[in-house]
Formats: sequence, structure tokens, C-alpha cells
Amino acid sequence: MHEKRRLLIVDDDKIHRAIYSSIANKMNFVVDLAPSPADAFKALRANRFDIVVLDLMLGEDSGADVLALMSSLPLKPRVLLVTGASDDVIEETFSVGRQLGLELFGPVRKPVNVALIRTVLRSMEIAAPAEAVEPAS
Repeated sequence: MHEKRRLLIVDDDKIHRAIYSSIANKMNFVVDLAPSPADAFKALRANRFDIVVLDLMLGEDSGADVLALMSSLPLKPRVLLVTGASDDVIEETFSVGRQLGLELFGPVRKPVNVALIRTVLRSMEIAAPAEAVEPAS
């Protein structure tokens, strides 16, 4: 039997969390929600996620803090960036993400396009499994 894939949504906006959650549930993901970096840290330490949907602008906090934590995980989830941030911020985030050894997808610009989110999540599922990047013991 195929194990369900797990997805974490990190977004401070309740409506966006509901939209992403609805899409992911229909795609048969197990979904966890994190409205803040602190909630994301707690979830990432407690569970293994295949994909993290990450808003770069979390109120006064930054999604970059969440990226830094993900880089320390033994199995790094793929990251879908959703944001209203400027091109410069996005470029810098992708650069930092690569330096941290993370696989970043997107960005999907806010306001979100539901069909685009679904398409990108589907393409992320098809990509090589995260287990392939597990460090050798």
C-alpha cells in the first residue's frame, strides 16, 4: 500500500492556508498547518514532510528562518514558495535555498492561482523522491 505524502503549509493568512489545504487534501496529502515560523519549527521537528508550502512574508517574520531550519533536517522536504515579495527578495531566497541544499519550486505569486498551485504540487510529486537526497551514514 502506498503511504500518503505529508505536506506542511506555512502561511500567516488563514484564507491562504485554507486554499492550499483544500488543494492538497484533494491531491491525497496529509496536511499540517503552521501560521508562524514557531509553529513551523514545532511541526518540522515532530514530523517528516515531503513538501512545504512556504510564504516568504509571515507578518513581521520571514520564511527564510524556516528555510534555515529545514536545511538542518536529515531528510529535506521540497519547498514551494508562495509570495507577494519583490523579485530581488525571491532571487535572494532561491540563492540562499540552493546554498542550504534545499530544492525550491515556484515562486507562485500572490494572489494565488489555484490551478497553478495544483500543477506545481503535482510536478513536485513526480520529481525524484526526497529519500534520494538522504545523506550517507
